[in-house]
Amino acid sequence: MSSPKKVVTIQTKPTFPLLFNTITDEKVYLYLLQHHPVTAAVIAKEADIFVSTVRETLLTLTEQGYVIRTKLKSNERGKHPYVYVPLSKDDLIKRAHGEFAKLLDAITELPAKE
Repeated sequence: MSSPKKVVTIQTKPTFPLLFNTITDEKVYLYLLQHHPVTAAVIAKEADIFVSTVRETLLTLTEQGYVIRTKLKSNERGKHPYVYVPLSKDDLIKRAHGEFAKLLDAITELPAKE
């Protein structure tokens, strides 16, 4: 008798599409929420994403205001990598409320047949 086959589902859309454009954006932000400050290399290794993809995602998230980038401070010589910190959960909630309010306003303004 064979054992039941495991069904693997592949997520193709973000869980929070109002906030994040891609699954990778969401995955990187959620990783940062639990582990920060952290470098792009650590995120790539732990989240199993190519480091180049993580860097692009972090750039996007930084430009959108979801992530803050700073240089790692150290007394050691050489280059100091960037570390990343996410927007706080409370601020993310405020942003989600704002985005949802904009969406509702846009729906309210839609022309409709009376």
